[in-house]
Amino acid sequence: MSSTKITKVSEELSCYVESWIDEFIENLNTNEYNKKRSFLKYLRVHKPKRADCKPIIESSLAFRDELDMVIIDKDPELTEGYSYLSNAKIKKLREFVDSIYSDAVSYCTITRKRKKKTPEQMLKKFQYMEKTPNGNISSFDPSQLFSVKSFLAYNTKTGDLYYYETDTNFSVKGTTLSDFNEENSYCARVGRRGMSFVATLTSGTVAFSENQLNKINTKKKKCTGRFNINTILLRVLS
Repeated sequence: MSSTKITKVSEELSCYVESWIDEFIENLNTNEYNKKRSFLKYLRVHKPKRADCKPIIESSLAFRDELDMVIIDKDPELTEGYSYLSNAKIKKLREFVDSIYSDAVSYCTITRKRKKKTPEQMLKKFQYMEKTPNGNISSFDPSQLFSVKSFLAYNTKTGDLYYYETDTNFSVKGTTLSDFNEENSYCARVGRRGMSFVATLTSGTVAFSENQLNKINTKKKKCTGRFNINTILLRVLS
């Protein structure tokens, strides 16, 4: 037996849902059109307490299970009880009852907002190379990643140059950069040009660096967002 408290509001909700179901069954019987209904929309408009919805959740779940016993288990007694409806109509009724159950559950589910992480927290496990072995190139402060729109990075081990661009703001999870524009961002192998070419990207105007990027003829690949201790944060472009 359910221990859910029955309130005046929950009784009103139950009567409302029962009238919906009765009308739905009547329309199935007479082959009339059953218009789509959203119980979730109704709940959001009338704003009952979540506790008042519990009886609806329990009763609609029990009703849905009963219909499953007809459709799936072929229970003799229940099958006879629903003989006034075809199997196809029973399935439609089951879908309707399930939508009421799902809407009630959705309304009663509390979604807690995730606490926004600080730049320091996001960068806790982030890996990058602070300075090249010869000391010629130093990374820019990684905390700048959260306030820029585009930047360059270079993997000293693989020779891959990375251009990252975002439409919103970059974010970091572990060692991976996310929220970048996957279409506009790219990775290209610098090849024999190596560090001497990369060094030219760190000085001069942004326009000069962008002009240098246009000189790279190797095939562009999609960025993965993964960073490691071999990756230099070359330059902020915007």
